[in-house]
Amino acid sequence: MIRRLLLAIASRLPAGLLRRIGAWQWTGPLARRLVALGSAWIRQADVVISHGAAAGLRFNTAGANPGYALGTTEPLVQEALRRLLRPGDVVYDIGANVGFFTVLAARLVGSGGAVVAFEPLPSTAEALRRNAALNGFAHVTVVARAVGRAAGAAKLALREESTWARLAAPGETGPTVDVEMVAIDDLVGSGAIRPPALVKIDVEGAELEVIAGMRRTIAAHHPTILCEMHGTNAAFAAQMAELEYGVTALESPLPLAEAPWDVHALATPGRSA
Repeated sequence: MIRRLLLAIASRLPAGLLRRIGAWQWTGPLARRLVALGSAWIRQADVVISHGAAAGLRFNTAGANPGYALGTTEPLVQEALRRLLRPGDVVYDIGANVGFFTVLAARLVGSGGAVVAFEPLPSTAEALRRNAALNGFAHVTVVARAVGRAAGAAKLALREESTWARLAAPGETGPTVDVEMVAIDDLVGSGAIRPPALVKIDVEGAELEVIAGMRRTIAAHHPTILCEMHGTNAAFAAQMAELEYGVTALESPLPLAEAPWDVHALATPGRSA
């Protein structure tokens, strides 16, 4: 009863206010504890998303970002997907986490399209499958693998938040889990997955490795690429230029190489930067 009441209140608050509350947590340890305490009620519940392009979809954050359940996470990315995707499109969600953008993309492409969601952390991949099932999205395929330059074994470095897990650097200390790595070019080349119309990438710093493993796919099929940067702006822009893509930053008017380190890059074939 209390959970339903809190969700009803949150659904009526402006999305901008909810985002400001979420951002406040990063101002210090006390603020983070208070926000975590205040959002605990929504982090393990099946809810109906109340804001943004995903409004009306059912979702469970499985302990991840409560902004997924509220629909307030990365509004410019949500709007880009809504603008770019069409019924029947094939989408790859690389670094899908618990599937917020997966289910949004699945709604936008419809049952005639397909979403292939890559998420290497086993527990998170299971939460992703459940969120697709909550919405009856049989056209979502979950691949519980990491994506990189080439197929093989890898280690995933675990962090406090599941959204921060990333491929471990050589010699890195801290908890890790063994994962299998795949390359997009291998999967597309073998016919295991259909070529994409759009690729969304959020892999906590390994985005250049993902691009290296899908260069043939990019050259042959020219998908739009929507990628979160992690300080890789200049190198990403250079790789896209080699592939005859132009890039813009969603959150900044600056050229991508000069934009903040954590912007989202939109890369489009033949588009001038």
